[in-house]
Amino acid sequence: MESASKAFLRIIEPNDVSWHALISGYCRIGEFGECIITFTSLRRNNVVLLNSFMYTSILQCCSAIADFSLGTQAHVDAIKRGLISYLHGESAMVTMYAKCGRLDYAYQVFESIDEPDVVAWTAIIAGCAYHGHASEALRFFRRMQACGVGPNFVTFIAVLTACSHSGLVREAE
Repeated sequence: MESASKAFLRIIEPNDVSWHALISGYCRIGEFGECIITFTSLRRNNVVLLNSFMYTSILQCCSAIADFSLGTQAHVDAIKRGLISYLHGESAMVTMYAKCGRLDYAYQVFESIDEPDVVAWTAIIAGCAYHGHASEALRFFRRMQACGVGPNFVTFIAVLTACSHSGLVREAE
């Protein structure tokens, strides 16, 4: 990543793709501090970002370090730029808000998704499980099935986690 960062500094006018490459690279290798420094620098210098995938990377970073403030700023920024409907990162927003302990925001974002996919359903179920809300996790799991969305192995892990943390052995079956 060091050589990528040096190469990036040589770009005269970096565009969304180059900024995204740098930010997602930092996020992927767990350099969350560098990811945040880069995004904060972009915002401070009023760089206009129109790459929805970059916001997904930022939200994943904020989720990993439970940075509610920056995650919320990124969410608002994406809305202002009209990228919210293009965000593949709606699930990343649900995860970020849940990991920051803001299930109320996670619920709001989840309920705003027109047709949640398995990733979105799993994000809200895992968020509920993580915070010990087993009955909510199971309620979302049943809704997911009723909507015809099939669970994946991560969904099952989240449901089993919710059940095991709450002693719901029968429900886990």
